[in-house]
Amino acid sequence: MLSHPSARLAFIDLAPGMLAMATWGCVTGIAMVESGLTPWQAIGMTFIVYAGTAQLASLPLIAVAAPLWLIWLTALVVNLRFVIYALAHRDWMSSLSLKSRLLHGAFITDIVAASVNRRVAAPPPDFEPAIYFRMGSLMSWVSWQTSSILGIWLANQLPADSGLAFLAALAVLAVLMPMIRDKAGLACVAAASMTSLFSLGLPMNLGLLLSICVGLVTAVVVHRYVHRPQQDGAKERS
Repeated sequence: MLSHPSARLAFIDLAPGMLAMATWGCVTGIAMVESGLTPWQAIGMTFIVYAGTAQLASLPLIAVAAPLWLIWLTALVVNLRFVIYALAHRDWMSSLSLKSRLLHGAFITDIVAASVNRRVAAPPPDFEPAIYFRMGSLMSWVSWQTSSILGIWLANQLPADSGLAFLAALAVLAVLMPMIRDKAGLACVAAASMTSLFSLGLPMNLGLLLSICVGLVTAVVVHRYVHRPQQDGAKERS
């Protein structure tokens, strides 16, 4: 499977999104321990449930000892979107056996479902959606489980009063990372990060404002003097 062109295409399409998935997996791992689960209970949950939204939605209910039916109902409601995904994949999945369809459905994720739909709408030559789906699902599963276990481990290493702040930082990273698509974006993040480190001691949290300004100016400069000339040169050669 790994050598098939559709598998390689899935790797190219989905590799950038795995960083965001890993960040959310780490967030979920920390949240499970912060909610009161033991590390082994958290590891069991991430392997058995394998649904970040359902895990995060059910954790507060588990923490307050809510009835089991309510926890199940909550997880069902937040995952109803997968019914829509199933309808979108009906055409190419209908040729699979029931056992195979159930197995595929157990490993589906949002990013894989969206990417498969996009490729099926305009398939490249020799495209096999099942192989593309399996490769994407494998990447997602490995990324999620590895990062969740890392988050579970980190939760036990962090100071007791810093868990929520660390969760917030990881959540911002999950949103930020997929937005870094060119040199200007990368330069913006690098400049803002370095500025924030050197300006930690400024009063009134002015380091945050300074970091934003430096990042924006850096992005504009790189886009104008580095990224745009390269694009213009490529257009001239074509």
